[in-house]
Amino acid sequence: AAVPQLSRFRIDVKENGVAEIVMNRAKKLNVMDDVFFEEIGPVFDFIESSPDVNVALLWAEGRLFTAGLDLKSMGSVMGSDDDELTQRTKLLAKLKLWQTNFNRARTITKPVIAAIHGKCIGGGIDMITSCDVRLATKDASFSIKETEIGLVADLGTLQRIHRIVGSGIAREMAFTADFIDAQRALSSGFVNAVYDDQDALLAAARAMAARIAGLSPIVLQGTKIAMNFAEDHTVEDSLNQIALWNSAFLKSDDLVEAVTAFMQKRTPKFRNRL
Repeated sequence: AAVPQLSRFRIDVKENGVAEIVMNRAKKLNVMDDVFFEEIGPVFDFIESSPDVNVALLWAEGRLFTAGLDLKSMGSVMGSDDDELTQRTKLLAKLKLWQTNFNRARTITKPVIAAIHGKCIGGGIDMITSCDVRLATKDASFSIKETEIGLVADLGTLQRIHRIVGSGIAREMAFTADFIDAQRALSSGFVNAVYDDQDALLAAARAMAARIAGLSPIVLQGTKIAMNFAEDHTVEDSLNQIALWNSAFLKSDDLVEAVTAFMQKRTPKFRNRL
């Protein structure tokens, strides 16, 4: 699959199976405008469809991760000349598209790591709660800012964050719009680890991504599918799902290759993927 032409992101595909998704509008604080929202979908469609990518790493250039929603773009949504019903209908369609795009990091079958530095505001929380793993710098901070600017967060934060940090902290963040710092994010399980600066953060994130990318693609995909399924189903249903999955995919070439490589003390060469 060809890397899509983008203006709000850059995608760098490494030889080790890691694709780095970089938010690259540092001068604009990586704010999220209409174009940003529309490009997220193609970004993750590429990650999912590319046979050269096993894992994605999301990070940002500049002094912070993202300042969140571009309020000018919000004005363009609300301030058209259409009658009220048409405006509301268009807004609903746009929100549904944006929700789908922001949920793509979760719904694709490949793991996604977010590496956050500086402030992560509003839509940034929507985006990183959709990722599988979050890592941060010690100066990172996180705010569900929508509440403070007269919006109910609507792109996934309120549906996902309580599963990550628990209901109490999730509701505090949502009701106050206050920032939580990196240490509180770490102690609540919102991020997995905290690093001194962005260089150390990216070094650790790249090492984790490389470790994951070296494993069997079809096993990684099956593992993410199973964990996503288990979040929305009973243990019994989830056990049934993974039994059916493994009965279909367990006899893959990758299983034989993994065992053989382990016995021979060499790096496995995997070929199977969905």
